[in-house]
Amino acid sequence: WAVWAAPGMNNPDDPESPSGSVEDADPEKLAAAVERDTRSQAQRNHDAMQAVYKLALTSGELGESHRGLPVQLIIKADLTDLINETGHGVTAT
Repeated sequence: WAVWAAPGMNNPDDPESPSGSVEDADPEKLAAAVERDTRSQAQRNHDAMQAVYKLALTSGELGESHRGLPVQLIIKADLTDLINETGHGVTAT
């Protein structure tokens, strides 16, 4: 996650935050975003994962449909884990 979860990158709460890889970010915009970024490493990792999944699902690289249904990411997680912001989720494949 070093290039997607770097400070200032992929911050959904900052509309000026660069998105994607830190290697592709404008250095001046990134520096300004880093100054505004108060997220923990865990939150940056989460936001990076969300950005990567969004890119994968919207890029068309996974195909337009699977057996006639739109491509979706489905993750099963325990409600208690979600409430406590702990645990893990699983997928079917």
